Amino acid sequence: MSQTEREVASSERPPVLHCADLVCGYEGRKVLHVDSLLVTSGESIALLGPNGSGKSTLLKTIVKSLPPISGAVSISGRITKSLDYRQIARLVGYVPQEESTTFAFTVREMVTLGRLSQSNGIWDTDEDRACATAAMQQAGCIEFADRPVTSLSGGEKQRALIARALAQDCPLLLLDEPSSHLDASHQIEIAEVLHTLAREGRSVVAAIHDLNLVSQFAERAVLIGDQKILLDGTVEEVLSSSLLEDVYRVRFERLRTSDGKLMIAPMARDRS
Repeated sequence: MSQTEREVASSERPPVLHCADLVCGYEGRKVLHVDSLLVTSGESIALLGPNGSGKSTLLKTIVKSLPPISGAVSISGRITKSLDYRQIARLVGYVPQEESTTFAFTVREMVTLGRLSQSNGIWDTDEDRACATAAMQQAGCIEFADRPVTSLSGGEKQRALIARALAQDCPLLLLDEPSSHLDASHQIEIAEVLHTLAREGRSVVAAIHDLNLVSQFAERAVLIGDQKILLDGTVEEVLSSSLLEDVYRVRFERLRTSDGKLMIAPMARDRS
């Protein structure tokens, strides 16, 4: 799909996320400059780039856990600078790469906490409990719903964090390395969940290290390097681009699966 065709397709769907002239980073250190990033309703997007390229920094800036150096972020037409954190939590669910666990909440209790931004009362409602149960089923953690979060393995905790974000029932879902700590089976399950959410109309943006997981859930990929977006296109376009080798500093071999998906494998450097 050409850039013009993508713009036409995007114009037919309402915008959910827009980053405009956004500079992300920390005091005294710019990490990433995003001229423009537009995500529309029902899009599933993979953020690609090596460690330190700014993927996590961008996601943190979008949800206001990290203030932008300059520029603007809008979600569902609302500038995030003017929103408080409760309002942000009603618009976007966020799954961090790591989260420390101090209290021995059960998984069910932790996932139900995702409903706080949607609730107008103190106590959980029947709707809150139903949403939490559905989210745990989607994320594949219902079987350990009554176990303490502190007893979970890394993969089990990751699924619980994804369930908590799903329970928020937001139009936008951001995930920072959602496949980390997961075995191959659960990686595919989570990819299928993200794909289904996008088909149902939610927008999904996920920072991904496993390049071969991208085609399992995303329709679009954004390649980050040199403190900017280098390429924004279909998954096929980005995985096929020679820019991928430049950014990751490794050669890739490209293969086709039996169902036509493009897969890539890093090639060992010549040691002779």
